[in-house]
This record gives sequence, structure tokens and C-alpha cells, in this order.
Amino acid sequence: MNKSTIIIKPGTLWTSVKQTTEKALETGTIKSIDTELEIIEPDGVKFLVRILTNINSTTNLP
Repeated sequence: MNKSTIIIKPGTLWTSVKQTTEKALETGTIKSIDTELEIIEPDGVKFLVRILTNINSTTNLP
């Protein structure tokens, strides 16, 4: 990959992701799904796991 193919300027990815997510939530393109957070640690390696709190809440999604 050469520099002319880079679309996002260095140091701006997180800001771009946040802005795009906010716009998608406002327009209904994406929807938030309620989850519970659990941290598991098998063999000393921590993993953050999200568990869907209500499977029925996803039935109204497009």
C-alpha cells in the first residue's frame, strides 16, 4: 500500500468512528442492543464478553 491510497489521516480514526456511529444511531441505520458485561480470565488472559440481555429485543430490528 502506498501513501496515496490512505483515506483516513493518521490520528483521526477514533474520531471518525465515533462520528460515523453517532450519525448511524441518529438515522436509525444501527440500533443499540442491551448487553451485560462480563470479564472472564481463562489461563490468565482477560477477555471482555458482552451477553445479550433480552433475545426478544432483537426481533424488532430490521
